[in-house]
Parts: sequence; structure tokens; C-alpha cells
Amino acid sequence: SLKNLPEGVYSPAGVDYPTVLRKRVRKSGNILQPLYEAISNSLEATLGSENHIIVTICKNKQLFSDTHSFLSLHVEDDGTGFNEDSFSRFEKLFDESKNRNNLGSGRLQYLHYFKLTQIVSVFIDNDSIKKKRTILLSMDYYRQHGSVIFSQIEKIEENTPINTTVSFFIPLSEEDNNQLAAFTTSELKENVLKRYLNNF
Repeated sequence: SLKNLPEGVYSPAGVDYPTVLRKRVRKSGNILQPLYEAISNSLEATLGSENHIIVTICKNKQLFSDTHSFLSLHVEDDGTGFNEDSFSRFEKLFDESKNRNNLGSGRLQYLHYFKLTQIVSVFIDNDSIKKKRTILLSMDYYRQHGSVIFSQIEKIEENTPINTTVSFFIPLSEEDNNQLAAFTTSELKENVLKRYLNNF
């Protein structure tokens, strides 16, 4: 997918990601943790009843069978978007500028569970210009570029709606892949509502 993007940059890592993933912030044990992290970020970016958060799971039905295979998981919101401040915080792991309990370690759960996370966000920058930022997050980049974050930014049509979509592709373990494939949309909805009951 990198081939189709305009020129982008790798963000300096600032920490030794393999060590942090292995020793400091472990895999959560809940297959939906990356989804919860993305929804929590969406809730922070949205202002309430005027905004929307949409969760989508994409699966492929096996031919001549009732089984499905997992393709991708998406969280979309029409909040403020991934502006310069948000992106700057995202680049810095264990950044306390938002608050002491939110250190940006949610992205580590993305890295624990998925080979690739893609974030596409349309926002208005500090110069009141509408832009689109695409961020790709993967441990694969670390080996080659000493970074887990690749991003690019481009100006965009004025009438493009402000929104952000976080997409998860290719679970790193077969067990996680099978678990995600087994989720029905109603189970997913039930889990999300249970987790965020206080927010609604």
C-alpha cells in the first residue's frame, strides 16, 4: 500500500519498540483492546450528540461453507481529525501532555495485535487549510527504518468532510485471526456498549 501514497516520512522512534513491547507494555489479552483504544480516541475527538462513531468488521464468507475469514476492522468518526497537535502526541510514546493516565500506549496494542494499522484523517490545520493525513503503523518498518510510524500529508478538496478512520489489517497470530473471524456484528456491538455504557 505504500506504493500508492505520495512521498511521506518515518517518524523517529524515540524508544526501542521491541523492548517496550516485550517488557513494558504487554499484549492486553483481550482481542478487542485495539478496537477499544481506537474508540476511546474517537470519543475524545468528538463533541457529543452531533458526532458519529461507526465500527465496521469486514469478513469473507468461505465458499460452500458457513465459516468466515477476518479481513479488517475499522473505527470511523467525524470528530476534529488528526491535526498537528494530535499527530505530535501520537509520535511521542509516553507523552503526558493530554493527561497523566493517557500516555499514548494504545498504539502499542495496535502493534501487538496487527501487522498493519492505517489511519486516514481529514482535518483543518492551523492555517485553516483542509488536509488529509495518512498514517501507517507497523513493526515491519522498525527493522528497516528504525520507526513504526510512516505518514504523509496532502492538501485536499475544501468540500471533503472532516473524519478519521482507523483500520486494522492482518492479525499477527492465528488464534487472534480466528477469534476475530468468529465475532458477529451483534456480539461486537454488545461488547462495545458494555465497555462504554457510561459514555452513552
